[in-house]
Amino acid sequence: RGLVEARRQQALAPPARPFASGSPTWLDKAEDLASSSMDFDSSVDPKETEKFGALAEEWWRPDGPFSMLHSMNPIRCRFIRQSLCAHFRLDPQQPEPLKGLRLVDVGCGGGLLTESLARMGAQVTGIDATERNIRVARLHAASDPLVAERVEYRTTTVEDMVAEGTEFD
Repeated sequence: RGLVEARRQQALAPPARPFASGSPTWLDKAEDLASSSMDFDSSVDPKETEKFGALAEEWWRPDGPFSMLHSMNPIRCRFIRQSLCAHFRLDPQQPEPLKGLRLVDVGCGGGLLTESLARMGAQVTGIDATERNIRVARLHAASDPLVAERVEYRTTTVEDMVAEGTEFD
């Protein structure tokens, strides 16, 4: 009886409201991307690398332009820890539950996630196409010896990593 009532209410509900006129939809954005001059042999968007390069000095300011990433990082790390521990049959309650894993953080920026994964015990390679981001990440990691010994930062692309044959867990 409850299911029948729920279906009846669903049928009576107004349809989802479309985007306000003038607001681009995901399809509009996809069509713009498809018609852009972006090289589809690469995951790197020059406009994005320029934008994030200009903000490189701001990565570690919790109240700066990356404040949302700082806010979501604990939740994201908890999810990653739980998922990796379940997959590799590791104990998520251990102080360094990811010890022994080799991970890659693609598009690592200033290293927010990279450092968090290293603190959980993983050996992490952070890659970013923006040299300024990598410089900031290296400087920040150097301030913590535990992190510094577990991370490697490289200015490269995921395509180049694949071409090298580098493997991660």
